[in-house]
Amino acid sequence: PGERDEQGEGETVRTLIVAEEAVRRDALAAEVRRAGHEVCGASDVARITAEVRRAVPGPEVCVIDAGGHGVALRRTIDRMRHAAERPLPVVLMLPQSSAWLHGALPSDLLPAVPVPARGLGAGGLARALAALGGGVAAAAPVTQAPPLALDGQRREVRGPAGTTRLTPSEVAVLSALMQGGGGVVPAERMAQALWGNALIDRHSRATIRSHVYTLRAKLRSIGLDGAVASLAGVGYRLVLDEAAD
Repeated sequence: PGERDEQGEGETVRTLIVAEEAVRRDALAAEVRRAGHEVCGASDVARITAEVRRAVPGPEVCVIDAGGHGVALRRTIDRMRHAAERPLPVVLMLPQSSAWLHGALPSDLLPAVPVPARGLGAGGLARALAALGGGVAAAAPVTQAPPLALDGQRREVRGPAGTTRLTPSEVAVLSALMQGGGGVVPAERMAQALWGNALIDRHSRATIRSHVYTLRAKLRSIGLDGAVASLAGVGYRLVLDEAAD
């Protein structure tokens, strides 16, 4: 409790633990909880994709103690972020011999904080999680656009015929459409919502089309067929009045 008091109250961060040994996962989970944060899942490297997708709401930070650094750790981070569909911040638990502890992290690993794998304690882990706090997005509130309601935190959307769960990317696309208020949302705004930049090329356009396709199917399953209209070369918009009829 004393360590928690020294850290201040702050905001609780949903944390995913990744370590190869169950004993190590339990020890890290205990430190995260002592630091005043929530453990939303724990796994070894082999199960990291399933664990990220299982956690609802999803993790906000991942603590990875994979026993080393280099290519294997990069692959673990890539798999984790691919499953989360966003550049999830990472606390990297590294051996004392790791050059990443004593110099700048490679830019492709950011946002990340390197910390020693042993002897860190709850106080040190709390500081590492706090250092990534600025990269933790606030939970999205429930957004209403009758007859549709989107719970961004739980990644659920409700329509006339029920509720369905969305991927993080589908939430980003639907949120952008709802913020458009029925007007046209250009591809650049979709890209900004998905990846934090408005750069558009044929690959990003194809990815947006894929997310829109799966989103349409899920909206159709809850009684909102035709809720997303495409305007070739312009963008997309919500047509909820027609979809609900």
